[in-house]
Amino acid sequence: MKTLILMRHAKAAPLRPGERDFDRCLTESGLERTAESVKHLKEAGIHIDSLLASAARRTMQTAQAVAEVLCPDTPFHALDELYLASPESYLTAVSQYAEDHFQTAFVVGHNPGIGSLMCGLANRGLEVPTATTCVFEFSADSWCDLSEFRHQRPKTRLKLMILRGEVVAEN
Repeated sequence: MKTLILMRHAKAAPLRPGERDFDRCLTESGLERTAESVKHLKEAGIHIDSLLASAARRTMQTAQAVAEVLCPDTPFHALDELYLASPESYLTAVSQYAEDHFQTAFVVGHNPGIGSLMCGLANRGLEVPTATTCVFEFSADSWCDLSEFRHQRPKTRLKLMILRGEVVAEN
């Protein structure tokens, strides 16, 4: 059994004149919402073996807040290719960076890709505002099984969903 946790970065500041979208930082409310989500994950007993995030500033800030509380000693990968990535790109990154003996991988990303991936794995439409977090379980021996998502979807189960800082789905 593998666990894949997907999180959309928390609320970012508006783009300022001359600033690149890549460099936008989290707002104070974004930092607070991240802390709420992390608290719920900790209460659920989540342990993270591998942490991946887009290299954009706001996703890095979100991932660092996760790492500080849930996995300070876990390998952390900041990946340029996850900036505005497709659902398939997120899965490819997990299959490349999460070792097969790892049981849980955590990915922090951007919409529309991360939200589309959440909906695809849940096999239904989901509301995915900033800081939404979904915990999926699936039967597989290898993370590479996820990279075949488009061709043969592994059987997944949405175990936990955190929306606007509150647990809204728990199985």
